[in-house]
Amino acid sequence: MEEFKFFNLLYNFNVEKTEVLNGTDNIINRTLHEFSKIKKTYDNCTDSRYPSVLVTTELIRTAYNRLKERGVRVRFITEITNDNIYYSKQILKIIGEIRHLDGVKGNLAIADGTIYAATATVQARKPIEQLVVSNVKALVEQQKYFFDMLWNKAIPAKQRIKEIEEGLKREFIETIRDPTEIQSIIPKLISSATEERSC
Repeated sequence: MEEFKFFNLLYNFNVEKTEVLNGTDNIINRTLHEFSKIKKTYDNCTDSRYPSVLVTTELIRTAYNRLKERGVRVRFITEITNDNIYYSKQILKIIGEIRHLDGVKGNLAIADGTIYAATATVQARKPIEQLVVSNVKALVEQQKYFFDMLWNKAIPAKQRIKEIEEGLKREFIETIRDPTEIQSIIPKLISSATEERSC
């Protein structure tokens, strides 16, 4: 009887677990299998090298297209650079919701708020070779919160692409919370505004 309980526990997909997948074929097969089960949302945050992997790996690109066709909301954050602008534009066509964030490192994805996947290493135009996958609720919730925080800080892809293509300087707004720093900046701002007004 104990052996039967153990066997059921091993194959019960509701059990929380974290695993490491190795090998490109294993990762692609698992990713495609998970993609087929996604119903509502797929959030993805990647470094600047992953857009080329998504666009040049036909199976993955097709899987993203199918998510969109099924009405799954896909949100994608990456660092859009001169080197990956072509691939970022292609992702914008495939997914629709893509944002830019400076200095993104590593790669993470959250499917339907229940599955978390991550990889640290990606090489441009080469498939991923190692992937961590988890359905541990506390971990998934933490990573979902982290993704939402990054999404709110990121800027729309169209804005970043325009900055790159037109050589525009990015608008910058800084929130200052230190009262001492605020007191030292106010006189400088008033002086600067007075000088501009008198010109």
